[in-house]
Amino acid sequence: MAEEPRLRHEFVGMMFALAVAEVAIQFAKLMQEKPSFPPNLPAAYVHLSLALVVIATSWVGWSLAPATGARLDVKEIFQPEFLVLLIDVILVICYFVLVQSSPANDAFWVLVIFILYSIWDLLTKVAVYLVCKFRDKNDEKWFPKYAARLVPTAVCLALAFWTWSRFSETFAASHPIVVDAALIALILLFRAGKQAASAFTDGRNLKSAKLFAVGWVVVCCAGFLVAMRWPQCGCGGALDK
Repeated sequence: MAEEPRLRHEFVGMMFALAVAEVAIQFAKLMQEKPSFPPNLPAAYVHLSLALVVIATSWVGWSLAPATGARLDVKEIFQPEFLVLLIDVILVICYFVLVQSSPANDAFWVLVIFILYSIWDLLTKVAVYLVCKFRDKNDEKWFPKYAARLVPTAVCLALAFWTWSRFSETFAASHPIVVDAALIALILLFRAGKQAASAFTDGRNLKSAKLFAVGWVVVCCAGFLVAMRWPQCGCGGALDK
């Protein structure tokens, strides 16, 4: 059994804890404002909910990632595992920025996060895999286990770009709940897609597990599409009031 990546997990795990603590601090500040109930309070709650969903789902996905590159620890600076650690750190820094940013910039920062997810996937599932194959004589097959898990990342990266290009900063500033609802659905769709990819490439999973995973993909996809089409229905303004 491979040794757990203790150094990476201790360091990055501490950063995840700090990111969640920052969300808690911001929620506490909002709770103190509740008696006066400023007009932007609902949007602020949804914005922090988006940040919490991003951090919590990322923590679970990062901790349980099955790829070889995600399970190796850092032992030297000049090795691909150190690049994986750098991406881990940069991602959590982006989570901090997302918490602190204006809701009008949420779509941009989620796009940046998905770009980093794509780089992380390429490092852990392609670059480190190839290095281990030749360096450690690893005979583990790349297809379809790891190849399948690249698909949800590529699809959701394209959807994140679509969301960012569709919702201008001006629209996001005036309809933050609509935009954040779409982004929350997109993050959940990404995680549901990862779960579905694992369910269909792991021979131990039962048919019920595959149906469950596909069901969540459908639900999250429907939620994302409804949020994306909401402005066309002329309901965006009503939702944000």
